[in-house]
Amino acid sequence: MYSYGFSYGKVDGVYIKRIIRKISSDAVWYFTEFESQDKESLRIKKVKLRNYGFKGTFGVYEG
Repeated sequence: MYSYGFSYGKVDGVYIKRIIRKISSDAVWYFTEFESQDKESLRIKKVKLRNYGFKGTFGVYEG
């Protein structure tokens, strides 16, 4: 799963939850290389995704 443009704030929660319901439980949610540089922000995003129901794994897109 590649996503761009999410702030992972409350307003995005509705859309993210809907996406999570539609993807496989073993999907990989990729963050950009830029996002991965801020470790605390990345940790918070991962927690939010778990709270929204994401059961897959996380990765970093280095394209």
